[in-house]
Amino acid sequence: MSSDTGERVRALRTARAVAQADLAASVGVSKSYLSHIEAGRRPVSNDLLGRLAEALAVDVAQLETGTPADAHEDLQLKLSFAEMSLRNGEWDLARQEFQAVLDRAGSLPLARFVDEATWGLARAEEATGSLERAILTYESLLEKPERSSGVPRTTVSVRLAMAYSECGDLARAVDVGEQALAHLDRLDPPEDVGVHVELISTLAGCYLERGDLTRAQILIDRALALAAEAGSARARAAAAWNAAVIAQARHDAVGARLHADRALALFAELDNARFLAMLRVVSAGLLLRQAQPDPQAALPALRLALVELQD
Repeated sequence: MSSDTGERVRALRTARAVAQADLAASVGVSKSYLSHIEAGRRPVSNDLLGRLAEALAVDVAQLETGTPADAHEDLQLKLSFAEMSLRNGEWDLARQEFQAVLDRAGSLPLARFVDEATWGLARAEEATGSLERAILTYESLLEKPERSSGVPRTTVSVRLAMAYSECGDLARAVDVGEQALAHLDRLDPPEDVGVHVELISTLAGCYLERGDLTRAQILIDRALALAAEAGSARARAAAAWNAAVIAQARHDAVGARLHADRALALFAELDNARFLAMLRVVSAGLLLRQAQPDPQAALPALRLALVELQD
């Protein structure tokens, strides 16, 4: 038995307001022996550990590790519920649930759940408009030398760059994106292609917002090539979507239409109604902003998008 086990016995006994003499009597040892156990100076057999756990109304695992036996399953269920709330747009509820997981996981402690709850909390904060708080939380995750595998560095960097862009700090958004891209390029084996494409596309969008169309075009060409070579349908669709927006900004109406049509076809295959509806809006905008606007062609797409987005 480690001294930590003795400390946990003492902490639980104190929390339950049980006198040392009363606990000792209930498990069949002397008060002096229990005092030595709590101080980590005496060993404890498995049988005695079981009696202590029963007397303190906890699992043996909690005395041995500090974590209740059902803690992992309970926290995973709460974390899954919080993620579902976030996906469903119930952002305030998601924020509350992620915070509850974070509070409990931090008190045990369980590092994986702490990381994943922190990641969820940051996204919920961003969704509810608390961008500065979200940025601080994303930054804290990136500063950690190690994170849960469920919180990839590149994905955090993408969200952080997007949050800075939303705040209007394009210089910092570009800096975060370029650092993440340099890190990703050094990985061997490389990270998931979809994540790679998402990062490059996000960074291209930041350059576009900053007015650096040349760098934006270079990056989006790279994203298109990478997605075409080894990317999923989602990665190819996302790259085409961003390429359409950048082409439109460069007054390349033909290229914008080609990329937009490609993205529409890919998103239709993915059966993602939300993304498809948003892309219909982008596509209609291209029709309205071209040299010879075509409102008659744009109107059906906008009407359909309106219905899809309302749903």
